[in-house]
Amino acid sequence: MTEFYRAKFNELFMEFTRYLVEYPEFAEHIPEGAQIVLLDRQDPHYNQQAIGFAQRARETDDVPERSVVLSCTSKLGRWLLFGLACGSWIS
Repeated sequence: MTEFYRAKFNELFMEFTRYLVEYPEFAEHIPEGAQIVLLDRQDPHYNQQAIGFAQRARETDDVPERSVVLSCTSKLGRWLLFGLACGSWIS
């Protein structure tokens, strides 16, 4: 992942964490121990890299049936969860 995309991930991570602090009930929809993949609705190339990185990380995951959660922001600035799966990737 390039330095630009690392910076983008860090920004998305900070936004997501801030959102969880402001709306703790949102976290109730995320399975415990899930792998969360943060996506940018305006950057499909970043999303491909983030999903690819997450897929490679799962190859060495100690919990093969770990839930996967894909999340991105809506146009209104709220985080959305989509693509819940357990143990496999959504095509």
